[in-house]
Amino acid sequence: MQDIQPIQWAPGVWAEKIQVWNTNDNLESQCTFGWQLLTASGAYVDTGSVFCAGQDYTQWDGNRSYPYTYVAGIIGVTLL
Repeated sequence: MQDIQPIQWAPGVWAEKIQVWNTNDNLESQCTFGWQLLTASGAYVDTGSVFCAGQDYTQWDGNRSYPYTYVAGIIGVTLL
């Protein structure tokens, strides 16, 4: 889990944390990352998934912070 710059995701609902995990990976060229936005206290805000392939997948190369950076860029949140 990682802190993000607080963002109002819905009226009156502020997301302040993100959790990212790998839901499907062919270990060669593509994967899917699941993500979940949470409030500061850990309450659910929203969830989804992001597909990663090609050069984006190659850049991952086992780096544990890359999934967070990649997903944050796709869904439009800023990591702290």
